[in-house]
Amino acid sequence: MKSGFRIGTIAVVGLFTAYLYVLFIIILFKFGTPNLPFLWEQLQRLPERSFLREFTYLYNVVPFRSVLDTLLYPSIHGWINLFGNIALFVPLGLFLGYLVRGLSWSGAVLASFGLSLLLEVLQLVFFIGTFDTDDLILNTLGGAVGFALYKWIAPTAGQNETRRRHVQARVENR
Repeated sequence: MKSGFRIGTIAVVGLFTAYLYVLFIIILFKFGTPNLPFLWEQLQRLPERSFLREFTYLYNVVPFRSVLDTLLYPSIHGWINLFGNIALFVPLGLFLGYLVRGLSWSGAVLASFGLSLLLEVLQLVFFIGTFDTDDLILNTLGGAVGFALYKWIAPTAGQNETRRRHVQARVENR
Protein backbone atom coordinates (compact mmCIF):
# COMPACT_ATOMS: atom_id res chain seq x y z
CA MET A 1 0.00 0.00 0.00
CA LYS A 2 2.86 2.37 0.76
CA SER A 3 4.26 2.09 -2.78
CA GLY A 4 0.83 2.92 -4.28
CA PHE A 5 0.67 6.05 -2.15
CA ARG A 6 4.21 6.99 -3.14
CA ILE A 7 3.53 6.50 -6.87
CA GLY A 8 0.31 8.52 -6.57
CA THR A 9 2.12 11.34 -4.79
CA ILE A 10 4.91 11.34 -7.37
CA ALA A 11 2.31 11.55 -10.13
CA VAL A 12 0.60 14.48 -8.40
CA VAL A 13 3.94 16.26 -7.93
CA GLY A 14 4.60 15.75 -11.66
CA LEU A 15 1.18 17.19 -12.51
CA PHE A 16 1.81 20.11 -10.14
CA THR A 17 5.13 20.83 -11.83
CA ALA A 18 3.44 20.75 -15.25
CA TYR A 19 0.70 23.06 -13.93
CA LEU A 20 3.28 25.58 -12.68
CA TYR A 21 5.08 25.47 -16.03
CA VAL A 22 1.84 26.10 -17.94
CA LEU A 23 0.88 28.86 -15.49
CA PHE A 24 4.18 30.65 -16.09
CA ILE A 25 3.76 30.23 -19.88
CA ILE A 26 0.26 31.68 -19.79
CA ILE A 27 1.01 34.61 -17.50
CA LEU A 28 4.54 35.55 -18.48
CA PHE A 29 4.63 34.56 -22.14
CA LYS A 30 0.94 34.98 -23.04
CA PHE A 31 0.72 31.42 -24.44
CA GLY A 32 3.94 31.90 -26.45
CA THR A 33 7.12 29.90 -26.16
CA PRO A 34 9.52 30.78 -23.34
CA ASN A 35 12.19 33.12 -24.61
CA LEU A 36 14.99 33.24 -22.05
CA PRO A 37 17.32 35.45 -24.14
CA PHE A 38 14.50 38.03 -24.35
CA LEU A 39 14.04 37.93 -20.56
CA TRP A 40 17.77 38.34 -20.04
CA GLU A 41 17.81 41.33 -22.41
CA GLN A 42 14.84 42.89 -20.58
CA LEU A 43 16.58 42.37 -17.25
CA GLN A 44 19.81 43.96 -18.49
CA ARG A 45 17.88 47.02 -19.71
CA LEU A 46 16.22 47.52 -16.32
CA PRO A 47 18.81 50.02 -14.95
CA GLU A 48 18.40 52.18 -18.10
CA ARG A 49 14.67 52.58 -17.66
CA SER A 50 13.16 55.61 -15.98
CA PHE A 51 10.81 54.36 -13.30
CA LEU A 52 8.41 57.28 -13.50
CA ARG A 53 8.30 57.44 -17.28
CA GLU A 54 8.16 53.76 -18.20
CA PHE A 55 6.74 51.98 -15.18
CA THR A 56 3.60 54.09 -14.69
CA TYR A 57 1.72 52.41 -17.53
CA LEU A 58 2.71 48.96 -16.31
CA TYR A 59 0.70 48.75 -13.13
CA ASN A 60 -2.67 49.22 -11.47
CA VAL A 61 -2.62 49.55 -7.68
CA VAL A 62 -6.28 50.54 -7.25
CA PRO A 63 -8.17 47.49 -5.93
CA PHE A 64 -11.14 46.37 -8.03
CA ARG A 65 -10.50 48.90 -10.82
CA SER A 66 -10.48 46.32 -13.62
CA VAL A 67 -13.28 44.33 -11.95
CA LEU A 68 -15.48 47.44 -11.86
CA ASP A 69 -14.50 48.30 -15.44
CA THR A 70 -15.65 44.83 -16.50
CA LEU A 71 -18.94 45.20 -14.65
CA LEU A 72 -19.60 48.74 -15.92
CA TYR A 73 -18.31 48.26 -19.47
CA PRO A 74 -18.67 44.54 -20.20
CA SER A 75 -16.50 43.00 -22.88
CA ILE A 76 -15.39 39.51 -23.75
CA HIS A 77 -11.79 40.43 -22.88
CA GLY A 78 -12.90 41.77 -19.49
CA TRP A 79 -14.91 38.66 -18.61
CA ILE A 80 -12.10 36.35 -19.75
CA ASN A 81 -9.65 38.34 -17.65
CA LEU A 82 -11.95 38.27 -14.62
CA PHE A 83 -12.86 34.58 -14.65
CA GLY A 84 -9.55 33.49 -16.16
CA ASN A 85 -7.58 34.93 -13.25
CA ILE A 86 -9.74 32.97 -10.84
CA ALA A 87 -9.75 29.76 -12.88
CA LEU A 88 -5.97 29.73 -13.39
CA PHE A 89 -5.37 29.48 -9.65
CA VAL A 90 -8.08 26.95 -8.70
CA PRO A 91 -5.70 24.04 -9.47
CA LEU A 92 -3.10 25.62 -7.16
CA GLY A 93 -5.50 25.36 -4.21
CA LEU A 94 -6.31 21.74 -5.11
CA PHE A 95 -2.63 20.81 -5.37
CA LEU A 96 -1.77 22.62 -2.13
CA GLY A 97 -4.52 20.78 -0.29
CA TYR A 98 -3.30 17.41 -1.56
CA LEU A 99 0.44 17.95 -1.27
CA VAL A 100 0.70 19.93 1.98
CA ARG A 101 -1.00 17.87 4.69
CA GLY A 102 -2.52 19.95 7.47
CA LEU A 103 -2.34 23.20 5.50
CA SER A 104 -4.56 25.86 7.01
CA TRP A 105 -6.87 28.23 5.14
CA SER A 106 -4.54 31.11 5.85
CA GLY A 107 -1.59 29.07 4.56
CA ALA A 108 -3.40 28.27 1.31
CA VAL A 109 -4.44 31.90 0.84
CA LEU A 110 -0.92 33.12 1.62
CA ALA A 111 0.65 30.62 -0.82
CA SER A 112 -1.81 31.64 -3.55
CA PHE A 113 -1.13 35.31 -2.90
CA GLY A 114 2.63 34.71 -2.84
CA LEU A 115 2.71 32.93 -6.21
CA SER A 116 0.45 35.58 -7.73
CA LEU A 117 2.66 38.35 -6.35
CA LEU A 118 5.75 36.66 -7.77
CA LEU A 119 4.17 36.46 -11.24
CA GLU A 120 2.94 40.07 -11.10
CA VAL A 121 6.36 41.37 -10.05
CA LEU A 122 8.06 39.34 -12.80
CA GLN A 123 5.72 40.91 -15.37
CA LEU A 124 6.69 44.37 -14.09
CA VAL A 125 10.43 43.67 -13.97
CA PHE A 126 10.57 42.05 -17.41
CA PHE A 127 8.16 44.54 -19.05
CA ILE A 128 5.96 41.71 -20.31
CA GLY A 129 2.62 42.58 -18.81
CA THR A 130 1.04 44.75 -16.17
CA PHE A 131 1.20 44.53 -12.42
CA ASP A 132 -2.48 44.54 -11.44
CA THR A 133 -3.81 44.54 -7.90
CA ASP A 134 -7.01 42.96 -9.19
CA ASP A 135 -5.00 40.03 -10.56
CA LEU A 136 -3.58 39.50 -7.06
CA ILE A 137 -7.06 39.53 -5.58
CA LEU A 138 -8.62 37.28 -8.23
CA ASN A 139 -5.70 34.81 -8.30
CA THR A 140 -5.79 34.54 -4.51
CA LEU A 141 -9.56 33.98 -4.68
CA GLY A 142 -8.97 31.21 -7.23
CA GLY A 143 -6.45 29.51 -4.94
CA ALA A 144 -8.92 29.74 -2.04
CA VAL A 145 -11.71 28.27 -4.19
CA GLY A 146 -9.42 25.37 -5.17
CA PHE A 147 -8.48 24.76 -1.54
CA ALA A 148 -12.18 24.83 -0.57
CA LEU A 149 -12.92 22.29 -3.30
CA TYR A 150 -10.14 20.07 -1.97
CA LYS A 151 -11.50 20.31 1.59
CA TRP A 152 -14.97 19.43 0.30
CA ILE A 153 -13.85 16.56 -1.97
CA ALA A 154 -11.06 14.99 0.14
CA PRO A 155 -13.24 13.54 2.93
CA THR A 156 -15.57 11.99 0.37
CA ALA A 157 -12.64 10.51 -1.55
CA GLY A 158 -11.24 9.08 1.70
CA GLN A 159 -14.57 7.46 2.55
CA ASN A 160 -14.79 5.89 -0.90
CA GLU A 161 -11.26 4.50 -0.55
CA THR A 162 -12.11 3.03 2.86
CA ARG A 163 -15.31 1.47 1.46
CA ARG A 164 -13.35 0.03 -1.47
CA ARG A 165 -10.82 -1.56 0.90
CA HIS A 166 -13.60 -3.12 3.02
CA VAL A 167 -15.31 -4.56 -0.05
CA GLN A 168 -12.00 -5.86 -1.39
CA ALA A 169 -11.18 -7.49 1.98
CA ARG A 170 -14.59 -9.22 2.05
CA VAL A 171 -14.10 -10.55 -1.48
CA GLU A 172 -10.61 -11.83 -0.66
CA ASN A 173 -11.85 -13.57 2.53
CA ARG A 174 -14.44 -15.65 0.64
